[in-house]
Amino acid sequence: MNALYSAMTPDQQELVEIIATNIITVDSYQQAYARDKINRSGIEKIVPSDLSVETKMKIISRIEYWLRSNSELKWSTKKGYSRARSSPSFKAKFRDSDLECEWPGCKETTVCKDHRFPYSLGGDASAENSGPLCPWHNLIKMNNPYCIVRWPGEV
Repeated sequence: MNALYSAMTPDQQELVEIIATNIITVDSYQQAYARDKINRSGIEKIVPSDLSVETKMKIISRIEYWLRSNSELKWSTKKGYSRARSSPSFKAKFRDSDLECEWPGCKETTVCKDHRFPYSLGGDASAENSGPLCPWHNLIKMNNPYCIVRWPGEV
């Protein structure tokens, strides 16, 4: 595995690291979600202990965001609001031609706004939760938390 990783470009390595971190995040979230009303110390116990402090904090922050979003999602669906699609104005193309797709290695400048954390999973339409993706990477990502390139609040 080390030889394969070493042979990758920096963009490919970044994508592998993103997906690996997302896999741990999704697995930890599923464990946290299975426990009702979990708090931060409970989340910290779920996250694997052999990770760097920086990675642990990133995953804990993501799980807290996801649990909060899921709570808001449950509330809105109980009230009868549809979460299948966001407003068409959110998906409008960016007017700034300097923006590039934020997928690692992609330099495409024809981009649309994307919900970093999927709207259908409880993500909101805030500026913090939006980023530029080209049509191809937007299609690949879909509503899959494994393919989130940047989570809300992450630089």
